[in-house]
Amino acid sequence: MPRKIFISFLGNNQYKECCYTSGSFNSGVVRFVQEAMIDLYCQNWTKDDRIYMFLTPEAEINNWEGSFYDGNGLKNILLKFKHLTIEAVTGIPSGMDEQEIWKLFEILFEKIEPEREIYLDITHSFRSLPMLQMVLLDYAKALKGCKVANISYGAFEVLGPAYEIEKKYPNPHDRNAPVLNLTSFSTLQDWTQAASEFIKLGKADNLANLVEDSQPKLAQHLIQLEQSIATCRGKLLTQDLDITELKNTLLFIKDVPIKEQLKPLISKIENKIEGFENGNTLKNGFSAVDWCIQHNMIQQGITFLQETLITHIVEEIVGKDMINDLFYREIAATSLMLLSAKGNRFFEGKFTQRPEDQQQLILDQFNLMRDYVKANAPLKDIYSELIGSEGFRNDINHCGFRANYHSSDELRESLKNLFQKIRDLNLT
Repeated sequence: MPRKIFISFLGNNQYKECCYTSGSFNSGVVRFVQEAMIDLYCQNWTKDDRIYMFLTPEAEINNWEGSFYDGNGLKNILLKFKHLTIEAVTGIPSGMDEQEIWKLFEILFEKIEPEREIYLDITHSFRSLPMLQMVLLDYAKALKGCKVANISYGAFEVLGPAYEIEKKYPNPHDRNAPVLNLTSFSTLQDWTQAASEFIKLGKADNLANLVEDSQPKLAQHLIQLEQSIATCRGKLLTQDLDITELKNTLLFIKDVPIKEQLKPLISKIENKIEGFENGNTLKNGFSAVDWCIQHNMIQQGITFLQETLITHIVEEIVGKDMINDLFYREIAATSLMLLSAKGNRFFEGKFTQRPEDQQQLILDQFNLMRDYVKANAPLKDIYSELIGSEGFRNDINHCGFRANYHSSDELRESLKNLFQKIRDLNLT
């Protein structure tokens, strides 16, 4: 279980007594919200956990040491929590300029150890500090693997202006200020990050993690879709993955109560998977190429384009039942290249290994494939440009260590141009 950390800033105002409440919790009369927060969240913590009080020089003198209150400052009040590790972080800058803001960020970030559960009290966070703290939390989640367990705010201001409090509520026991749970702000950051990754990068991991509890089927389908493209699992994508079920899941989600954060994403997900269709190997393969182009997955896009063209030839001549047959795929690839030398080597090898009663049938099918390619000359040109001696498939698969070197921009543009040529053929 990760250790916990509580972070709070002590302000420089002269605070009035009140009772902080949260559900069934009532702090009793306290002057400092930190006393209530520690009582609410940290009572069962151990010495290995940490409570940090961040103090400007003024707050240290007036409220920590207690010059405002005859020496009875927060420092003395917190002595009752003897089983907890409480540290005052002094000399905190006020954040009045950019240099001080970055210094604050540095001090805060240094105190956060990896893999911590963070509890943040923002009640007395002054000026731009709440914004800085939210950025800090996002940073800590990304770089230190931390988890935000709670963000809280003691809403003393609901009692009215401070100068009227004693007149309006002369008895501090009558001053009940709610503790607001603002953890959803951090959760929204997680959703924003996950949504951005899925929409811009095609990455579904974080989005799937967020929807897994409420929508496990959606999480599973998203991961399968993304991973099948990222790892070039053409058979999984074009034959095994149930695209219809994924689309139906999205339709179902629209009609049931879902997390507010998920609603704007549904249409985005629907748009991204619109080009995929159960049982349509050609359409799904080319949709995968389009996905790869959108998300700069150039190597995967090149692979999907090559293999989808081969699938198309096998499907047209031999039928869908044979698109996974390696032998027929090699025949189709040879017919696409239309290179007699390569064709001869192919038949001298693997063709002659087939039973004699199959050889004539296979030869006939090869000729049919070759005739189909001849009749559809652009397919040959596209395939040749893709994997020929000057093609870019070998270049990218061999990390550019070949004579036919292409720049990254050239590889990207070549894939886009070839895919546009495929679109112009209206094969789907």
